[in-house]
Amino acid sequence: MKPEKAFLKKQIRSVARTNTNSEIDLPFTEEEEAQLLYRIGQKLEAEPAMELREVVHDVVYRFFADQEE
Repeated sequence: MKPEKAFLKKQIRSVARTNTNSEIDLPFTEEEEAQLLYRIGQKLEAEPAMELREVVHDVVYRFFADQEE
């Protein structure tokens, strides 16, 4: 079952706050948000046994660390 886009966006914002030690949401551009959603979807397909929470954390961390998979 594919997670809803709104739920994923909420998860991305939550992880971003954690990774930046920020109390406020970081403004992602539409392009950045689309890129994160795409990467999350790709990773979920490639590693279906991985928990959604882990996938979101991994993808968002790599985004901030500017690392490619």
